[in-house]
Amino acid sequence: MLSLPVNLREARSKLRRDIENRYGEREANSIAALVLEKLTGLLPLEQTPRGSQELNESQQEQLGQYRTELLGGRPVQYVLGESWFCGLRFHVDERVLIPRPETEELVNWVLTDYPPGDAGRTLLDIGTGSGCIAIAIKKKCPDWDVWGCDISPEALQVARRNGQELGAAIHWMEIDFLDPSQREPLPRADLVLSNPPYIPIGERSSLEEHVRDYEPDSALFVADRDPLLFYRAIGAFARSHPSRRPTVYVETHSQQGQAVLKILQTQGLAQAVLRRDIQGRERLVRAR
Repeated sequence: MLSLPVNLREARSKLRRDIENRYGEREANSIAALVLEKLTGLLPLEQTPRGSQELNESQQEQLGQYRTELLGGRPVQYVLGESWFCGLRFHVDERVLIPRPETEELVNWVLTDYPPGDAGRTLLDIGTGSGCIAIAIKKKCPDWDVWGCDISPEALQVARRNGQELGAAIHWMEIDFLDPSQREPLPRADLVLSNPPYIPIGERSSLEEHVRDYEPDSALFVADRDPLLFYRAIGAFARSHPSRRPTVYVETHSQQGQAVLKILQTQGLAQAVLRRDIQGRERLVRAR
């Protein structure tokens, strides 16, 4: 039976050592801090001066469960049931992708182009997943009319929960965006955002284990024969409302940025820009 430490300092140190071989020193230290924050409510910077604080029996038992799941490779966000995005705490589990910092860049790009206070905008988030994009923007721009759609009813359950818990009134819709007949109820949006599936299924084996084994396939993968089908559908949707063509913001595969740019340009969104993400990869596209 695992013998657990009884104070915060020892608990954090032991957990870090236990998971270091799997995650590396830096990530293990970050994970340990997140776990102890979840258990105690103390932010990482508060944990050192409160290191002698004892963990109660329930906290020790929960720590043991977290440790077992982490050693099994389950992402810490799923283990803790939460992930931070744009300064907001979102519930996440295996029904949705874990929000990424690169997606925060997409949100920030929108808010730079259309600052909060710019009233009357309508925004559509395609493939909303956890709802992180739609909710983060709605919190910054509460007078915007924000919509989020997804093919997965399970993902929309998570998105609705996040919207309720974070106080963001979003219109959620379950549709298959690739089916043109199902797009009719969607709004004539000024802004269309999406982080759609774009990884060819043939690249599955090259992904990190915690992504490949835990995050939902439907939100990650597309067929090898047509990996850019979502971008054509997004461009067609934008072109379908000529009286109110939206500005489109999308994420894409690091090797397909130029191809996505051309797809959107041929759909009539001539003012297309490709931007590098924080890792220096050409993955973010804006098209008008």
